Amino acid sequence: MACTIDATVGGGGANSYASIPAADAYHEAHLEFATWDALDVDQKCRALQQATTALDARIRWCGFPASSGQALAWPRYGAVGRNGYIIGSGSIPVEVVRATAELARRLAVRSLTVDGTLGAPAGEFKTIKAGPVELEYNVAGLAAAVTLDDDVFADDVFYMLEGLGRLRTRGGVGSIALRRV
Repeated sequence: MACTIDATVGGGGANSYASIPAADAYHEAHLEFATWDALDVDQKCRALQQATTALDARIRWCGFPASSGQALAWPRYGAVGRNGYIIGSGSIPVEVVRATAELARRLAVRSLTVDGTLGAPAGEFKTIKAGPVELEYNVAGLAAAVTLDDDVFADDVFYMLEGLGRLRTRGGVGSIALRRV
């Protein structure tokens, strides 16, 4: 089934904060433009949807949803941007759109191999041979795998969103994981 983007601000069927043209525009001024440009429309679509879902799951956004009928967390009432101005309840901050595009590229890069086909994830062994010992490390996208944490999020994605929300932790705010000793 073909993937489609609905980036309607406040829409009940919205599934992405960034449209494909908006993500393309973000990447045009980016060093990783060729990586994003090499993706087909379906890959871009799925990456943007996954990035949006991940951001809404991992960020406790400031303010309150503008409408009970909206599918995504943005737009919001009571959110203030970095410059101290109130963000209109009928808009999505450019920082959220850019962070969505950035995270989408990182997610897409992590899922590709050198030839663009499915294979061993970047940074894992591609071939292991018992005797005589032969190990082949999959280097496709290794730079991306190294710069991302275990959840594929990079600090720079969160810095783009500074002031717009807080990162949710697995144990909750101020909690400590308990272990039996």
